[in-house]
Amino acid sequence: MTWGVQMDSHLTEQNLLGAIMFLKGFGDTVDEVLDLLNIKDFCSQTHKHIFQAMVDLKQKGINPDVNAVTQHRFCDDGYLYIYETLKNTSSGYNLKAYAEHLKKLSELRTIQQRVNSINELISKPTDLDTKLNAISSLFDYETGITNQTDGAKHISECLQNYLSYLDDRWNNSDKVLFSSGLTDLDKILGGGYEIGLHAIAANPKMGKTELMAKIINHFGIEKKLPVYVGSMEMQDFQVVHRLISSYAKLAKQLIMNNFNDDNDPEKTSESLFFTKLEDYRAANIYIDDKHDNSVSRIRREARKITRKHGYIGGIFVDYLQLMESDRKYDRRDLEVGAMTRALKGMSKEFQCPVIMLLQLNRGNTSRIDKRPVPSDSRDSGAVEQDVDSWIGLYRDSVFNTNSPWKNITEILVKLNRHGETGTCYQKLTSMGFIDVQENEIERLINNDTKLNVSNSRTANF
Repeated sequence: MTWGVQMDSHLTEQNLLGAIMFLKGFGDTVDEVLDLLNIKDFCSQTHKHIFQAMVDLKQKGINPDVNAVTQHRFCDDGYLYIYETLKNTSSGYNLKAYAEHLKKLSELRTIQQRVNSINELISKPTDLDTKLNAISSLFDYETGITNQTDGAKHISECLQNYLSYLDDRWNNSDKVLFSSGLTDLDKILGGGYEIGLHAIAANPKMGKTELMAKIINHFGIEKKLPVYVGSMEMQDFQVVHRLISSYAKLAKQLIMNNFNDDNDPEKTSESLFFTKLEDYRAANIYIDDKHDNSVSRIRREARKITRKHGYIGGIFVDYLQLMESDRKYDRRDLEVGAMTRALKGMSKEFQCPVIMLLQLNRGNTSRIDKRPVPSDSRDSGAVEQDVDSWIGLYRDSVFNTNSPWKNITEILVKLNRHGETGTCYQKLTSMGFIDVQENEIERLINNDTKLNVSNSRTANF
């Protein structure tokens, strides 16, 4: 940063703080300025302390005049300096102009820091892909997305972030909680998916892709969030087929057979299909069916979506073990572990959930109880430590032909860092997952209990 910019910033900060104290914290303009700026916009450490004191005082309902600011516990910079700052301010008339100018100076400093970082990255002896990915993240200035941090924060700043998070959770939960579209699952998760890395794991035929389709529909259609879907297993039209079948509640085979149904001579299902199809034209769901997708590619695509819409609401990966690593490792588990850590970092970078499908190592199929647990995740011991939630799917009828549970799928929340663990249920049909009646589940559980008691008596006899 040049000396001229530094001096300009210092004087602007003084004038702004003096104007707030001159107005004694009264007026909508003061509130607007305190909302616009944050402590990072100030260059001087002394001015950071004074501004933080003002913010804390306003939150407590105390007007930040010169006496209140000097007595604040975080402001030990001396009465004389604060008084001189006020004395050199003739009025609060230019307060908003000072704030806007200071914000621009802060942005200029940020740009300069990123330019310096880019120069350092260019000179480092690393491979080109690593350099380009790192530099690409620094160019996303306008979106506010960056992997760069300003170091450790004082706990007072962390407290402010914590209170903002609680306020959002209490009064504007859609900002921090992302509903899955399944009421019972949301209850277990603590209201929905938090910002973080989440896994859905299962053996084949359990319905993990169908579950993801239902969640994508809720994010992209019901909530109208821009989302990215990385499908390494299916082509884009196959993904759309599953999505529309689930959303319109139409059997996949019925759609494929041109709606030939003797029970529907009026072709009402065909009309419904094309009506629902229009909802997808208006949705911001982006499908990437590149077969050798990688973390760096997903990040680039997510940035494009963010630049276009201002934010991204969710990132979906189908599935983790088909992804290509940006670098080679001696062992596949290390490679997969690096990808899960990168995906977790992506959730923080874009402030949205990253939901990935996982294959299992089939270790559960050799157990008596074949319900999956996190340690069954294939190729990665890192999954269990990196994910914020881990959901396993289990259908008893896949393993037991005569099972009374038939097509009912157990959705097993086995790991959840932000809520409880537990089980909820969905029925897997030709149109995807649908809700199942609670009394049906109670009946099946009661029958299982009676059967277990009967088997126990037989064994004891």
